[in-house]
Amino acid sequence: MMDHLHGSTAISGLAHSKDSRFPKEFEDNFFSGNVRILLPILLVGIVGIIWGCAPSQQTVADKSVDARVSKLERELKTVQETSNALALQIKQEQGRVKDAERERDDLKVQLKTKIGERDAVQAQYDGFRKTMKELLGQADAAAATLNFKPGTEVANISAPLTPQ
Repeated sequence: MMDHLHGSTAISGLAHSKDSRFPKEFEDNFFSGNVRILLPILLVGIVGIIWGCAPSQQTVADKSVDARVSKLERELKTVQETSNALALQIKQEQGRVKDAERERDDLKVQLKTKIGERDAVQAQYDGFRKTMKELLGQADAAAATLNFKPGTEVANISAPLTPQ
C-alpha cells in the first residue's frame, strides 16, 4: 500500500510504457497512481492496445505495396538475367570479331605475298618477251643477210652456209 499526501490508502498500480506513439517524455517510463489517476491511464492504454492491434487501411495499402515490390523484384530479376545473357553474347561476338580480325590480317599477308609473286612472274614475262623480240630481230637480220625468202624450200645442205 502507498500513503499519498491526501491520506488515501486506495489500491495503486504500476504501468510501463515503451510505445513510440506516445510523446517522448512518456516513453520507457513507469507510472504509478491511485485509482482516480490510474483508471484513466489504464483506459487510455487499453484503447491504445486495441487501436494498435486492429486491422487498418494501412495494412491493405501495405499489401498493395508488397505486391508491387514483389512484382518489381521479379522484373528486376528478369532484367538482370537478360543483361547477363546479353553480356555473354557480347563477349562471344567480341571473340568472333577478334578471330575475323586475325583472319583478315593473315589474308593481308597472303595477298602481299601473292602480289609479290605476281610482280616477279610479270617481270620474268616482260624479260622473256624482250629477249624474244631481240632474238626475232636478230633472226630477221640474219635472214635478210642470207637473202632468204619466205616460202622457199631449203635444200638439204651439208656444207655450212656462207653469206654472199
